[in-house]
Amino acid sequence: MTKNGRAHTAALRDGHELYIYGDRVTDVTSHPAFRNTVASAAALYDFQSAPANLNNMTFQTETGHRVNRCWQLPKSYAAAS
Repeated sequence: MTKNGRAHTAALRDGHELYIYGDRVTDVTSHPAFRNTVASAAALYDFQSAPANLNNMTFQTETGHRVNRCWQLPKSYAAAS
């Protein structure tokens, strides 16, 4: 299973401490400084996990996990061009 937007957003609510201008951010997903960035990343996760896009946007690792193609290393120069 590949990560979707809901899972990405939920993972950001893990209790980590984040500060901006000396103020603690209690929820990065709803804070005005970060919410649009979080929503954009979630939309990209939703796009890549859609069945119609899954094979173009992700690949299966040797361990069986599906991840974004940005992590896929080229196997040859020809494959990269």
